Amino acid sequence: MNRAVGRAGAGPLLLVVLTAAIGFWSLQTTRSGQYAAAAVVPSPEVPTIAVSHPRASVKAFQGGVSVVIYGNDPFFQHKSEVLLNRLSRLGANSVSFVVPIFQEGVLAGDVHTDPVRTPSNEKVAIFATEARKRGFTVMLRPLLDIGTPETATDWRGTIRPQDRARWHRTYRDLLLSYAQLAQANHVDVLDIGSELDSLEPDATYWNQLIKSIRGAYHGQITYSSNWAKGYPAFGRSLDFISVDAYFPLSRPVTASAADLAAAWQPWIDRLTRMRKSFGKPLVLTEMGATSLIGSFQQPWIWDNGQPIDPSAQERYYQGACQSVVPRFSGVYWWLYTLDPPAKPALDRSYAVAGKPAEAALKDCFGTMPR
Repeated sequence: MNRAVGRAGAGPLLLVVLTAAIGFWSLQTTRSGQYAAAAVVPSPEVPTIAVSHPRASVKAFQGGVSVVIYGNDPFFQHKSEVLLNRLSRLGANSVSFVVPIFQEGVLAGDVHTDPVRTPSNEKVAIFATEARKRGFTVMLRPLLDIGTPETATDWRGTIRPQDRARWHRTYRDLLLSYAQLAQANHVDVLDIGSELDSLEPDATYWNQLIKSIRGAYHGQITYSSNWAKGYPAFGRSLDFISVDAYFPLSRPVTASAADLAAAWQPWIDRLTRMRKSFGKPLVLTEMGATSLIGSFQQPWIWDNGQPIDPSAQERYYQGACQSVVPRFSGVYWWLYTLDPPAKPALDRSYAVAGKPAEAALKDCFGTMPR
């Protein structure tokens, strides 16, 4: 199923995030005179708040969050500084900068950036610079989205390009450009793909892509696999393997954090077997749930139609922190954006800022492996 209604194995790149971003950008363009005047007013200076416990080596635990950004906000740098300071105060040591890239349908053979929806290279450089200035480990994560799905069940995991050679070429060229950008801006990790289930069996292509990227980029390389399936064979060519961890937790909607921690055990066993079979560190590149009743039962669904329950998200974070985090090499909680919810108590999404889950996240970072 697509992102709008939820789908097994999808990392939820929220439609609500896209809607907000496009709406914001439309406001800028329709009121260009006002914003042109506002843009020349210097933003208040933002102090640099350093990470309290930066990673000491590439083997150290990655305790991070995913920052999802659509578009090119005219106040991008100021908002990035404010957000990164917030994450420093939380105790995070890593940040995944998720930038959307696109193809217009699952049959399309052209993968590309979008001048409105994709942050520019300049914005990527600003974010990476500000994050590293504070001591964060930085992951750059181009995340493919489908502009116009052919059916209601299509998503990035069902891509079937009619011209596969062209898809391979355009995806490779785009990823190589991001590899060069990552190298120029001292990015620590490049995530070369996420949940591309239907295209993962072509190990020859992926191994060649990884080899090409290593020629342009000297940091670590990973790939984010869908939780609902095994890890692709080309994982042996990566520095560490990654999973988007939207595992269903079969517990009542009133389940306590301890109950949810126990519900993780079968999935922990599965992930442990995966890690051992590849002989690589394993990182969870997405993990989170919405602020809705029972969201942890199918956490890949961005809106299950239930009433708001911020405690469901909070208990999910607490349970996962107890049971999952200590067993692997890192986790990136989903998600933060440049603009926190205006009314967190009324927000239905995966956003964490201003909700009880944010306090749980701070507690979790305080106990993560050093």
